[in-house]
Amino acid sequence: MRDALIEHVVPMRAFSMPGNLLNMAAAVVAQTWDLGGPALSIDAACSSSLVAAQQAIVNLRGGQIDLAIAGGVYLNLLPDNLVCFSRIGAISRAGECRPFDAAADGFLMGEGAGAVILKRLDDALRDGDRVYAIVRGASANNDGRSEGPMTPRQGGQLEAL
Repeated sequence: MRDALIEHVVPMRAFSMPGNLLNMAAAVVAQTWDLGGPALSIDAACSSSLVAAQQAIVNLRGGQIDLAIAGGVYLNLLPDNLVCFSRIGAISRAGECRPFDAAADGFLMGEGAGAVILKRLDDALRDGDRVYAIVRGASANNDGRSEGPMTPRQGGQLEAL
């Protein structure tokens, strides 16, 4: 049995794992750019990149780090998510996103990638860095109990704001 299984296994190479472990995207970025410090991936569904930035800000303010690269990427490589979201009625029938609107009837799926480099303002000014924006605050929250794990609860969202 063992030999039969091994015979059909795809050969493993040094970089066979990145697609199978959630932390590998951050680890490969850190290795490529020779970055020290925490290298982690955050899965918070639609708010993953926002939570990544929020966690970076918390660590910058706490003095645990001096610089952070926070970002996110989402690609629709397979139709599974679109099919599932459609079946549960999460995709907007009107074909538009309407956040914080009582007339909202779902969301639209897209693809994208982005990253920001975050640093304490005093450090950036001292180092002569070009400052594109100043983050005055960031917070994260969970709705707690709602109609379902993917159904937002207005009270939870208001608490986060």
